[in-house]
Amino acid sequence: MTVRFLPLFIVTVLSLTGLFAGPVRLRADHEINRKVIMVSDFFSGVTAKQDSKVLDAPNYGEKLVFTAGFLKELAVTQNLKIEIKPEDKITIERESQVVAFDSFKELVKDKLEELQLYEDYDITFDKKPKAVFANPEAPEIELKTFKLNEKSKRFQARFMVPGAERDEVFLIGHVVEFVELPVLVRDIPNNQAITKDDITIQKVDKKKARNGVALNIDDLIGLAPKSGILKAGQPIAKRRLKKPTVIEKGSIVTAIVKNGPLRITAQVKAMQSGGAGDTIRLKNIKSNKFIEAIVVNSQQVDVPVATTKIIEGR
Repeated sequence: MTVRFLPLFIVTVLSLTGLFAGPVRLRADHEINRKVIMVSDFFSGVTAKQDSKVLDAPNYGEKLVFTAGFLKELAVTQNLKIEIKPEDKITIERESQVVAFDSFKELVKDKLEELQLYEDYDITFDKKPKAVFANPEAPEIELKTFKLNEKSKRFQARFMVPGAERDEVFLIGHVVEFVELPVLVRDIPNNQAITKDDITIQKVDKKKARNGVALNIDDLIGLAPKSGILKAGQPIAKRRLKKPTVIEKGSIVTAIVKNGPLRITAQVKAMQSGGAGDTIRLKNIKSNKFIEAIVVNSQQVDVPVATTKIIEGR
């Protein structure tokens, strides 16, 4: 706030107390720690009788800027011998301390520790409070009331801030519980197998650890996305995983059946895609008959002994 001229009622009061004083100096910008601004806050060298109240002090953390017009009028009213230049001005600020936002957070966490409801958690507020300024000599803030809904994990907290213009602060927030889950360190594209080096353990919101989420590293290694891309840093639903496709539909591969020392092979066409260990449907190219076989790799499937005649083309 900028103050340009001295209010009339202040001129009248100060005129009654003014006495002729010697040369004085204009003070530099400074802070005060009281409720009123005195004449001596503007000028050094004033007499005790001249040093009376001029204005109420600004609120904690606020400042007032006094321009040359105000300063000149005040000097004349007090019969002060001082030349006020057009560019002269003084800024007076109310000394204060900013109440750290973390102070509110720590008080809530202390209360939750008393309740012993959660092991690994943090809290968040719906809105970060506006800066709260208080007397630097005031006592510490207090948590006066605290209400927690254990089901939704939402809470309401009321704080007392002694020595502040706004002595009550009301905040709403919620508790975030954490669990450790395996997540990816990089995005994994469709059909690319996940390796151990692709995985790290990370704390995540317990709400994200819903049914069907991979809970262990072994739930991920060797599997691949069914479709799309698996994003890094996110819990992974098992339903989004599959064994990597090693035989694509339409591929020509070798079917092998083993029966003791007997080994029969045939060229077959895959009628569906599959990963290692999957049972897929294939067609014998020679006989055009269909079989089911287990995928071994991209070039081979193993056929049960009962399918020998179909492999042989009989």
